[in-house]
Amino acid sequence: MESLERDEIIMNIKDYDEAKKIFLNYNGSYFHMHREEVLSEYKKFNIPKETEIKWLKEKIEEILSKVNEEKSIKEKYDKYWDILYILTKILEDENLLGKTLKTFEKDLKYLDVFSITSILEILFDNGKLSRNLRKEVKKIIQKNDIKMHHIISKDHCGLNGTQFLTEEEIIERYRNILKNLD
Repeated sequence: MESLERDEIIMNIKDYDEAKKIFLNYNGSYFHMHREEVLSEYKKFNIPKETEIKWLKEKIEEILSKVNEEKSIKEKYDKYWDILYILTKILEDENLLGKTLKTFEKDLKYLDVFSITSILEILFDNGKLSRNLRKEVKKIIQKNDIKMHHIISKDHCGLNGTQFLTEEEIIERYRNILKNLD
């Protein structure tokens, strides 16, 4: 009887780990899981919503702890994109979003204008940014002098759709964001 219980616990751990792996691979997006035809497989695990939230918060904390170590602008941008996608589309956790903004502010000097603009667009895309966080973003942006930044870094050149954008278009998108902050 003990052996059966132990085997069941081991199987539950394997299921839990597999479910977590699938869920976090898609940043908690059921839409993306469905698109990649893994949602029905994931749903079989019957993971509670509270567990999913815990996993997402852990992932964000882990990414935030590693983002400062990144040297590549593209890698930094990718990490922020993952965090902000989760925080604006899936989780909507204002405390973690505030913590992310503080880290973003420190990293701003390392990012190109394309990355900054794309990150700001993600932040404002869903219109759910609180008044306090809007003020915080505005303050962060006003301290930033983009004249000191590359428009498109070598890391991004030809990637993430930059091959379809001119430097003038990126600057215009940035200016539109600034205009909408008021």
